[in-house]
Order: sequence, then structure tokens, then C-alpha cells
Amino acid sequence: MKCIRWGTLLVRLGSAAGSLCAVALSGCVGATRLPSRTNGPTGATIQKNDIDLVFLRAGTTRREEVVNKLSRIDTGYSSPQMFWGRWSESKWGHWVIVVVPGGAGGNAGRNWHVHNLLVSFDENGVMQSKDLIDSEKELERELHVQLAKALPLDLSQPMPVKLTPPRDDTAGQPASGLIEMTLTKDAIIMGRYSNVEIWPRKVTRISYERFYGSPRSDSICHSLHLSEKTRLGKRILFCTSAANLPTIFKYLQQAGPPNMRWE
Repeated sequence: MKCIRWGTLLVRLGSAAGSLCAVALSGCVGATRLPSRTNGPTGATIQKNDIDLVFLRAGTTRREEVVNKLSRIDTGYSSPQMFWGRWSESKWGHWVIVVVPGGAGGNAGRNWHVHNLLVSFDENGVMQSKDLIDSEKELERELHVQLAKALPLDLSQPMPVKLTPPRDDTAGQPASGLIEMTLTKDAIIMGRYSNVEIWPRKVTRISYERFYGSPRSDSICHSLHLSEKTRLGKRILFCTSAANLPTIFKYLQQAGPPNMRWE
């Protein structure tokens, strides 16, 4: 266990004046080793032996075997061409103590590291390749490539997508963000009461958001950046599970502008 201390800090007070004021703020931050824990794509605790990848062999392993043996890390995204496994591991924790005149406060939690497994299959369900990916940015680039090969979505009926409430990076409390999204042939319908419609061609880019203190296996956050302001603004935050994220990606590939940026 190690503690790093700090002394007086400069704090910005007053958004209008933008002044800086010296405050007698002191505290300590530290990290400590914890019992290892592994969470699956829904956030539930799983065992390390649920992630045995030795059997994966290109040209031999079939999709049914992958789905059966790796069910505990299966994100639930249904595709005959791809299996997406996702899990997070934690071996360390962090803590912060802040001392101010008249009192003290603090926060503690685990540090999580997310891992992803992408397995591709041919038209006969035989494994072609596997990719172990830890970087969320690299994951998104590979998903974008894989989904470009997938069949188009059937948008003859509205397609509701379940979102997850975003949480802040300190206390784990719900923060502002979308809770509902429905994809249709002509519009993305958003808002608590599904009352904001956005033409998908108005989405100029989508960006990954490291909204949590550390990445989580059960939710991934993004922002849609629009060319025109809506009642929700020009930048709209949403979070969803790995099971639903490919549907949103594929929709934007189909209905979004061809020059849309993926960041």
C-alpha cells in the first residue's frame, strides 16, 4: 500500500470571473492489492476457468463449440460470422482521502481492465481467426470492419435498443444521458419520452467516451455528434451493453452519411 500526498492546490472559483484561489486542500491517494476478481459482460462475477481459449483453432473449431464453451463471456451479440466475448479483471484497488478545513472525505474502488475476444467464422461456421483486444479504441476499429461485412439490418419495423444509464467516475451514481433509443428507417428516435427525432444523415461522427473511471465490461459509452442542434443538444451521450452496441454501429453504417467519422 502506497500513499501519495499533496498540499495546497489552486482551485478555480466563479465561472464568470474565472479567478484562481489558493485553498488549503490536502489529502492522500493510494493503491492496494486486492483478491483477484473477474466479471463477465453483464457485470456478474465469473471464474477464471470460464475463459479457457486453448481449444480455439482456425480451420477446425466450429461456432457451436465456441458459443458453448465460452458462454460466460458471450456478449449476446448474435451473428453467424462473429463471436464477441468480453470480460473485465481486477487485482488492484484505489482510494482517495481529501482533507479540507472543517472536515474530510474520500472514495475507494477497484481498478478494472477490460478484455475482448473476437472470433470470425466462414459461411459454414468454421473458425477463421481470433483477436484478443484490450484497447477499447482498437476494439471499435475491428468491430467497424467486421460489421461492414454483416448483413444489413431489417428496418421495416422500428427497432428499440436498450440503453444503460451512465454513471459518474467517482461515486457510481447515475449521471445525465439517454435512457431510450429507437432505430427506424428514417430517424433515430431519442429521449425519455421518445420525442426527439434525428435524421441519421445529420450524425457527423460517433466518438468513444471513457465516461467511467475505468472501462467496464457491462456498458460502453459513446457520443453522437450532430451537424444541427436538437433539444438534446449537438452532442448526445448514450451508453449500452456490448450485446446492443453492434446494432447501433451497423445502423449508422447503413443510414449514416458515407463520410461519417468513427473516433
